[in-house]
Amino acid sequence: MSLFEVLKVLPTDYVDYGGEVKRWADNSLDYPDCSRGCRFFVKLMEPHSSDWGVCSKKGAPRAGLLT
Repeated sequence: MSLFEVLKVLPTDYVDYGGEVKRWADNSLDYPDCSRGCRFFVKLMEPHSSDWGVCSKKGAPRAGLLT
């Protein structure tokens, strides 16, 4: 099972970037996300730690969710 199959998508995701973003739709673009240095991003253990984690910011829209 892929983590994409259980990932919850919220209407507030990517609001700061203009709304809906189709990640990896264009290989020439950079897609900013939580794994790029957010202090509230908690990485998953191997084998999913490369780009997956959980938001630990209390009160945030993605708090406690896979991101």
